[in-house]
Amino acid sequence: DIDNLAGSIQLTNTNFIQNGKSVLVQNCELSSQFNPKERSMYLKSDFADAEIKGDFNLQNMGTTLRKMLANYIPAVVEVEDSKKNIPSQNFEFKFLAKKSEALSLVLFENLCIYSNTIASGSYNSLENTVKLTASAPLLEIFDKKITNLVVDSKNESNQLNLSLAAKNFMLTDSNSIKNVLIYASASNDSMKFKTQWVNNDLLNNKGKLSGYAAFE
Repeated sequence: DIDNLAGSIQLTNTNFIQNGKSVLVQNCELSSQFNPKERSMYLKSDFADAEIKGDFNLQNMGTTLRKMLANYIPAVVEVEDSKKNIPSQNFEFKFLAKKSEALSLVLFENLCIYSNTIASGSYNSLENTVKLTASAPLLEIFDKKITNLVVDSKNESNQLNLSLAAKNFMLTDSNSIKNVLIYASASNDSMKFKTQWVNNDLLNNKGKLSGYAAFE
């Protein structure tokens, strides 16, 4: 049970294998500590460093986050056992990707997280507050590359907000959308969004698009 782990686990020269692919991780250490005020977990490895501190339960993390999203778009996000009593969560986290490209290709079929991607944030289920900031020099999703990505998300006034900026969204090797900005907010089973882009190439190309969606 990872939520009752106290101490540390160290792996050396370990092969991660999935979907016929493998990658060697030379050093990986997971440690967990408890004290009267908070719990903390740390990951130190070749491919990433991460830490989480506070009052948290990893086994119920997915359900807790789905419940949070269901506060804004319940018609879209289904929560299994919605009446089940889930332990409260109140934590902060940090993440740094290092030599993560090879491991990403093994663990995720359509996602590659490149080195120097960072993320941090916090979540409190009792106060229903969430905050996330992240940046990635390069991210690849479904063979589409995104450069200089910056993400910021938080909730306020019963609304969940998201802003995203990217220098390049590579559609193909020779075609891209540049200087992309996206703003979105969700509440009461609805979503508002606004996006814009500016391509300062030989042929100036720019545009704005906004919209509203209601979910049932």
